[in-house]
Amino acid sequence: FSKLAGHGAKLYIGNRDNSFFTDLFKPVPYTLHLPATRAGKDYSYTNDDGIQMMGAFQFVPGTPWLVALEFPSSVVAQGASKFLLGLLLSGSIMIICGTGAAWLIGRNLVRPLKKLTNAVSTISEGKFAEVEIEREDEVGKLAAAFNKMSQNLKDTNGKMEEKIKEAELLNTQLRMLSARQQNIREEERKRIAREMHDELGQLLTGFKMDIQLLKNHMPANSGERVAEHIESMNNLVDDAIRFVRRLSSQLREGPLD
Repeated sequence: FSKLAGHGAKLYIGNRDNSFFTDLFKPVPYTLHLPATRAGKDYSYTNDDGIQMMGAFQFVPGTPWLVALEFPSSVVAQGASKFLLGLLLSGSIMIICGTGAAWLIGRNLVRPLKKLTNAVSTISEGKFAEVEIEREDEVGKLAAAFNKMSQNLKDTNGKMEEKIKEAELLNTQLRMLSARQQNIREEERKRIAREMHDELGQLLTGFKMDIQLLKNHMPANSGERVAEHIESMNNLVDDAIRFVRRLSSQLREGPLD
């Protein structure tokens, strides 16, 4: 009963006129400390030993008996203190366990994510990185997907570098071909200018000399119309010679001349 009601608790059974009380072991001297009309309600008082007591009583229906229960007030405070102490201890244990669990979960989640963040920063700098796969959950799948993406980027970058080298080689070859074509054009222009100047120029000069000789040996009575035709032919030859010289000079213009 002490374990159930608390240390120091007492159970009394007596009759309604307070003439007899027993603690179920022997008769005891006991008197209710409040009127019978307060049945079922709690009360408190200080006993002869100076201990603050709390209690309550109730009538047993259909009998002249009543049942009273008393216990020291310290038992109530002690129970509340124990309850509060237990609550504090269990709360502290739960907080510690929760903090530890949160630390472990955070460590297991943040560390892989931090590695992924560092790897992303490395890739943003133009380098390639892979993340070690330490687990098979969603974070591990994310790391595997990141490694696959990084490998694809590395392969693509290698192919791009090869294409750039091929483009540079092709560009060099095109520049060489363009320079060779330019040299060929310059040589062809020089050859044409030389042939025009030498061959066509000599022909026109000879033709002009023949016209001059014809003019010099033409009889005085040949007529004015013939003289005009000869002079027109002479002027046309002069224009042709000037055209050949100008065209030859234009063909030979350039840094190689």
